Amino acid sequence: MLPYKVVNIRNLLLRSLVLSLRSTNDCACGPNRLDCAVHLTSRGQIKRRRGGASAWPWLGVLLLVTGGFGAKGAELKEVQELYLSGDYPACIEASEQMVRHRPASEEWQLLLSQALIATGKYPEAYQAITNALEENNWSVRLRWQARQVFLCNGLTTAANEMAEKIIERVNSQPPSYRDAESLVVFGKAALLKNADPKLVLDSLFDSARKADPSVREPYLASGQLALDKHDFALAAKRYEEGLKQLPDDPDLLCGLAQAYAPSDGTLMAESLEKALTRNSNHVDSLLLLTDRSIDAEDYPEAERLLDRIQSVNPWSPEAWAYRSVVAHLRNLSEAEETARQSALKYWTNNPLVD
Repeated sequence: MLPYKVVNIRNLLLRSLVLSLRSTNDCACGPNRLDCAVHLTSRGQIKRRRGGASAWPWLGVLLLVTGGFGAKGAELKEVQELYLSGDYPACIEASEQMVRHRPASEEWQLLLSQALIATGKYPEAYQAITNALEENNWSVRLRWQARQVFLCNGLTTAANEMAEKIIERVNSQPPSYRDAESLVVFGKAALLKNADPKLVLDSLFDSARKADPSVREPYLASGQLALDKHDFALAAKRYEEGLKQLPDDPDLLCGLAQAYAPSDGTLMAESLEKALTRNSNHVDSLLLLTDRSIDAEDYPEAERLLDRIQSVNPWSPEAWAYRSVVAHLRNLSEAEETARQSALKYWTNNPLVD
C-alpha cells in the first residue's frame, strides 16, 4: 500500500485535472473533453499575492490555459543568449550587474544561479540563490533552482525541503502559478513525491507545452521524464517538437542525442555535433561523448574530453567520476581515489559518484 501522502498527491492531481476540464465549456475540445489544452495565465498577467490568500484544499487548479505570455526584454534575451552559447563568464558578469540593480527580478536571479552552477562556482551559487529567495520567496522556479544549488553543495536536507515548499506554496495560492514554467516546476516537485508520472506528463507538462509552445521547459521536462522511464521514442518526439520551436537549443539537442543513443549512433552523433556547434562548452554533451569514448576503450579521447569539461567546470562531479573510472580501467589506483575524492568535494554522498 502506498503511503497516505503519495496517494493524496495523486488524488489531488487527478481532481485538479477533472475540475479544470469541467471549467472549459467554451473550448474546442472533443466529446469526452480529454483532448483539450487547458488554460494557463501568463506570469505577466498574474498579480502576485504574497500573503493572505485563502488556501484551496487541493493541489493546483493549475490547468486553466488562457495564453498571452508577456514578452521578455531584449536585454534579458541577449544575456540568455550568452548562457545558451556557453559564454558563462560574460553571462555571470552581466547577471550580477542586473541583480544589483533589480534584486527582485526572478529571471535575472535564475540566470545568475544557472551560470554559476555551469562553471562550478557552487558556494557562490548558494549565496546568490539564498539572496534571491529573500527577495522572491513566492517564486517556485527559484525554489526549484535552489534545490539544485543545495544538492551541488551537499545540502540534501535543505534540497528535499524545497519540493515540499513548492507544493505547499502552490496549494496555498494556485491562481498565482498558472504559467507554463511554474506548472513544470510543480510537476517536477510532484514527481519527487511519487506522483503518477503519466498523470504529471499529461496534465502538467503537456498542458504547459500546448499553452505556450515557445517555452523550452515543458519539452525538457517531458523529454527527461521519458528518458527516465526508458521510453526513448517518446523522449525523441518531445525533444524534436521542442527543436521545431527552438531549432538550435543545445539542451534540447543533447536530450535528443540521449534519446537516439540506444538505437541510432549516427543520429546521436549528429545531434551532439549540432549541440556543440551551438555551445562548445555544453558539458552534458561532452559528458555523453566521454561515456561513448570509454565504452570504446578510447581512454586518451575520454581524457581529452574531460579536460574540455573541466576547463568550463573544474568541479563537475560527473567529470571527476569519469576520471576515476578511466584511472580504474588503467589500474592507476592512486589517481582513481584522488579523482573520486574530487568528485565528492562539495557533495560527499553524491549518488552519481558512488
